[in-house]
Amino acid sequence: MKGLSDTSPDAMRVLIDCYRRMTPARRWKLMGDEYKFARSLHTCGVRSRNPQATDGDVLREWVRFKLGQGPWSPHLRFDMQGQPIENQETIRFVIGVLETEGIGYAVGGVARVVDPRRHALHR
Repeated sequence: MKGLSDTSPDAMRVLIDCYRRMTPARRWKLMGDEYKFARSLHTCGVRSRNPQATDGDVLREWVRFKLGQGPWSPHLRFDMQGQPIENQETIRFVIGVLETEGIGYAVGGVARVVDPRRHALHR
């Protein structure tokens, strides 16, 4: 693993081994929980810096933080707060933008864009 870490190599090996032993469903659930937690922390941070921030403001900051500027920027809509990811209209909209821009994507399941031979969980 590259980059800064306060986790020892031995502890990281144990963690990776634990993830390898988990079912895909369990890893998917953990990933969802971690995503929701990250969004909550982000929301708290935005609202602590700007108590008048709307849900749309929080979402705009999240998208800018995670995606930055790109060909998707003009296509983003921030009027769908509170909608679950399962919302078919949203999924269709995102797929349409990705296809228009010629950007590869995967919906549901494991994205095959990442070479599993290079991913730590698959070694």
